[in-house]
Amino acid sequence: MSPRTAELSESMKAESRKKILDAALELFAHHGYHATSVDRIARAAGVSKGGIYVHFSSKEDLLKGLIYASMEAGTDAMPDMEQKAPDLLRDIISMTFSELSKNREHFKLLHGLTFQVGSIEFVNTIATEKYKHYMTLFEKIFSEMG
Repeated sequence: MSPRTAELSESMKAESRKKILDAALELFAHHGYHATSVDRIARAAGVSKGGIYVHFSSKEDLLKGLIYASMEAGTDAMPDMEQKAPDLLRDIISMTFSELSKNREHFKLLHGLTFQVGSIEFVNTIATEKYKHYMTLFEKIFSEMG
């Protein structure tokens, strides 16, 4: 039996990380952050609890990874907004509902976390940064529209 190649090891590691993120997303979205244990995520992902800590330093770090992945999904789906004009608002609304239907768990997680902003400090920081980004973008769009 030959040893694993570095490429195969990286592929397996990425697959394991994805399983963990997928399981955590589903559990956090359906049961909430505080009601979901790392043990439960490990069982759902089919990995050991220690396997989770190979990828994430803590449950909080895992949630941060999910939040950033959720926000990236929305950001990646947006067209280059700064290059468009009034049709942009229609495009943003259309894209938002399209992403909602494709990524229900991400939006369920993010929506649920909005009610926990006070109890999870880093969520407040992340949300505030994203809010400022979008407000700057919308101010520019509305200014261009007159």
